[in-house]
Amino acid sequence: MVELKGLLRLGILIVITIAGAYIIFTGFLFIFQSHYVYYPERVLLADPGSIGLDFESVDFETADGAKLSGWFIPGDSTRGVILFCHGNAGNISHRLESIQIFHRLGLDVFIFDYRGYGQSEGKPTESP
Repeated sequence: MVELKGLLRLGILIVITIAGAYIIFTGFLFIFQSHYVYYPERVLLADPGSIGLDFESVDFETADGAKLSGWFIPGDSTRGVILFCHGNAGNISHRLESIQIFHRLGLDVFIFDYRGYGQSEGKPTESP
């Protein structure tokens, strides 16, 4: 009977320890989730001019007043326009190779940095 009580206490202690570790781990993930999802880079490495493309720097405001920055790169013909949303890492300067490919296809490209990326204000979030 004494051994059974000791095993029961040990079992309860193990369950409490695992539950506590799980709560701490999920809390840590919740608090730091943006660091695991967004990888913004503020410094622009180059611009389209550095690879011989004409471009226009474009700044515009969101509904809540945050300033976002981007580039408009005209294509050689008027085949269409690409709205380029660059993804969750880096900034627009990391996409020059893709911009060059679209330009060679004769497409205009408009690319912009999300909040907290490149020259855009704010911090990255899922909501506007």
